[in-house]
Amino acid sequence: MLANDEIPFGISGVNYAVAPFVHLNPDGSRFSDGQFGVLYLADSEQTAIAESRYHQNKVFCNVEGLHYDTVDMRCLKVEFSSAPVDASDVSDIHDPDDYSDSQKFGRDLRRRGEDGIQYRSVRNLGGTCWGLMSPRFVQSAIQIKHFEFIFDGERISTVRQLSPNTSG
Repeated sequence: MLANDEIPFGISGVNYAVAPFVHLNPDGSRFSDGQFGVLYLADSEQTAIAESRYHQNKVFCNVEGLHYDTVDMRCLKVEFSSAPVDASDVSDIHDPDDYSDSQKFGRDLRRRGEDGIQYRSVRNLGGTCWGLMSPRFVQSAIQIKHFEFIFDGERISTVRQLSPNTSG
């Protein structure tokens, strides 16, 4: 349950801002064990696609007998104001596959009431990511592009843009 004072009512894209906090991933994520939500953001479209592609590929690969599928993904331009903890140099949280240390780190951040975290992308060398611990920091979340990820039975082999830039 998300408290009303956490919801940034009145902003563009409030539904995008609150979604990861009301539709929890029971399998968890890099900084959550599935008990709470985190809004993950990236510094560029390239980083966002690399990160999303990896995680969606894991979902597809865990569906027994799946030979083909697609998923539509929205590229958002998100403006936020917070003071995330800069953990770019904390090596334990950057393991590409084992999230046990980063989930503990995320639980500690949440317990201390921190805004979120800034960290290095492990899917796009040189990219930066953020994980916000609350949607209240989001000032706007506007869809700017629309993509289709195509799974060929082994991996997401194609990422195709479905719509042109809609803004910004």
